[in-house]
Amino acid sequence: MPKNRLSLGRTAASYWRWLAAGLLVGALLGMTLIMLLAVGDPGPSGEAAEPDLQQQIAEGGRLILDGDTEAAVELFQALIKKYPTDPEAYNNLAALYAQRGELEPARLTLEQALLTDTTYAT
Repeated sequence: MPKNRLSLGRTAASYWRWLAAGLLVGALLGMTLIMLLAVGDPGPSGEAAEPDLQQQIAEGGRLILDGDTEAAVELFQALIKKYPTDPEAYNNLAALYAQRGELEPARLTLEQALLTDTTYAT
């Protein structure tokens, strides 16, 4: 009988862990989509982001909505190389990592976003 209780405990812990990860992914994706809708909004510095960057970030959002997450990951990685000081691409990439269950890369990517702009928080 103790084996069943232990098994149920592991199942419950696993359930809560997956629920927490799902909530994190949902929150990150929700924030990302809201940010994608705010194309051209001034960033923390008060300056509007470059139109090309905002268009490409919006394209990444369309890729996500179309289910082509691999292409979205590649796009956001390319944007990070081209615009290394803009935290938005880091945030979107982190959301994709979290969605795929890659929580450590998601955490590291979000930390990088904060390093690019210490006032950036989502």
